[in-house]
Amino acid sequence: MLASVLAFNYIGNTQVSIDTLNTACDSSQYFIFNKDNTCTFTNFDCIKQVSQPARWTLSPNQLFLQANVVCQDTVAADNSMPFANAGIQNLGQFSLVLQTGDIEPNYSLTKPRRIVQYGFVRQQLNGTD
Repeated sequence: MLASVLAFNYIGNTQVSIDTLNTACDSSQYFIFNKDNTCTFTNFDCIKQVSQPARWTLSPNQLFLQANVVCQDTVAADNSMPFANAGIQNLGQFSLVLQTGDIEPNYSLTKPRRIVQYGFVRQQLNGTD
């Protein structure tokens, strides 16, 4: 279940602000990973929706998640793939922190960039893991 969404704003490598997103959402949001390497996202961006099942994989070094889950959001005119390439910040037994956005390692020292961090906590759905 999604627990927090933070956006870190930078100019080059200097952090200029942090925005807390999703604070007024009254819907539970779930990123569900299935054993057959499919996933779904429920209520992404606090919009009542369930994504179509999509494929997920980990990079060979297990530092990045590639998930082609397509979600409607409030920013993009159509749909987006918010976790097409997400850095895994922390992967513990009961939590998952993903960073998306401008996460490339090489960036301009004058270009604004935004990294969105999604914090998830494990929750059992319908008595399953």
